[in-house]
Amino acid sequence: MKDKLDRLDMQILSRLLNNCRESERQIGEGIGIASGTVNARIRRMRRRGIILDFVVRIDPPTLGHSTLYTVVLGQRMEEMLGHMRSMGEPFLVAPCVGGFAVCGVIVRDDVQEKIELAEKIDGMRVLSIFEPERSVSPRFTKTDMQIIRELMINPREKIDIIAKKTGLSTKTVSRCIDRLHGDDGIHFTVDYDPTKIRGFITHAIMIQVTGEAKPMFGKLAHMFSRNFLEVPFLMEKQIVLFLYSDDIYEMDETMQSIREMPGVKSVDLFIARSTKYSQEWMLDNIRKAETSPTLHLEQQWAENTVPATSSAPRTFSNLRTF
Repeated sequence: MKDKLDRLDMQILSRLLNNCRESERQIGEGIGIASGTVNARIRRMRRRGIILDFVVRIDPPTLGHSTLYTVVLGQRMEEMLGHMRSMGEPFLVAPCVGGFAVCGVIVRDDVQEKIELAEKIDGMRVLSIFEPERSVSPRFTKTDMQIIRELMINPREKIDIIAKKTGLSTKTVSRCIDRLHGDDGIHFTVDYDPTKIRGFITHAIMIQVTGEAKPMFGKLAHMFSRNFLEVPFLMEKQIVLFLYSDDIYEMDETMQSIREMPGVKSVDLFIARSTKYSQEWMLDNIRKAETSPTLHLEQQWAENTVPATSSAPRTFSNLRTF
C-alpha cells in the first residue's frame, strides 16, 4: 500500500510523542538512520495528516489542580461533555472505537463529591473513575511561565530564538527547558490522527492486577517494550500500556498473552479515534502568573503533596474503579 507506514515511521512517531524537542539528528542516532531521512519521514507524516501539530501539555496536578479521569460508555460527545462540565472543566477527551470515551476533568472543589455525582448522573454510564496523585514539581517562576508560553506557540523552537523573544539569556532558557524536561507532569509531544495511520493499529491496554503493579509492569515491559508508543502509566493496581500493533491479530495475541499472566485480574482494550486536549486552562494559569505580585506561581496545596519523581513510568494513586 502506497501510504502504509513502516516500523521506522512508528519509531520516529514514538520518539516525538515522548519528546518532540528531540532533533532529527538525535532521533536518527537513536534508531540508526540519517537525520535527513528522519526529516523527510516527519514531513511526509505531516503532509498525510498523521502528525497534526507539536504541542506542550501540562498535567493539571502539576499546577495545583485536582483532576478526575473517567471511562464512559455509550455517550454522544455533546452529552458526555455536558455531563463532564457538571463535574468540572474537561481538558482531555478521547473518543474510542466501540462507543467508549476517556475524559479528564479539572475539579475546582471537593473531588469526592464529584465522584459521587458521577455515579448518579442519569444517562451516563461510568465504567471507571480515578483521581491521580498530585505531586510537587519545581515552583514555577514568572520566567518559567514566560518560556512555557513561547513553547506553547512552538515546542520545537530553538533556544536562541526563545531567548531573543523573551529578552532572557540563552543560559536561562536552556536551564529552564532542561528542568521542564525533568518534570513528569510536563510533556513535549505531538497531536496525531490515529485514523490516518496505515499499516499499524495504535491502542491502549488497561490492565487490572491483583498484587503490586510495579513487578507486573517489569514483566510487561520485557515482553512488549518493542511496541511501546508512549510512556506507560503505572497506577496503584492498574497499568496502562500505549502500544502499536501490525494488525488486529497481533493486537489480539497481545491481549491474550496478558490475560494469561498470573496476577492479571482484567484486561481492557481502547482504540482512540482522536485525542483532544484543551490549552485554555494552561493559558489562564500563565495569565495569572504574569499579573501576580509574587515571584512564584502560588501552589497552596504543596504542603499536602508528595515529592515528584522523574522516573518512568508515571505513578498514580487513589484509584477508584466502579
